[in-house]
Amino acid sequence: MEKQKFHLKAVDLLDISDPEFDDKPGSYSPDKTLKDEMVLLKGYFELGMQQKKSEIRESITKVLKQRFPFVKSTHFDIVKQERNKILTPVVKESLKWDYKHVKQLCGYISI
Repeated sequence: MEKQKFHLKAVDLLDISDPEFDDKPGSYSPDKTLKDEMVLLKGYFELGMQQKKSEIRESITKVLKQRFPFVKSTHFDIVKQERNKILTPVVKESLKWDYKHVKQLCGYISI
């Protein structure tokens, strides 16, 4: 049995909440311009090549809990940073959140 390979991946916890959209579940929240004051935490986690979505979220949650002990794996979204914009990728519901896809999509984690 081949041992799983892990890669160190940077993760930032951002506060990009928008009061106008926060109270409306499923509503569109526009992309944001990244500002230094949005960054609540900078950290690293190990991303395993055979991890599933729940395992990836738990790995990230362990890092976030070091500063924010009440964070749960459902409290954040995986977003992408391109240049100075924070983008929420639009993907098919059937997308597998495995190593390959998270590596392609993730840049930052938002709450």
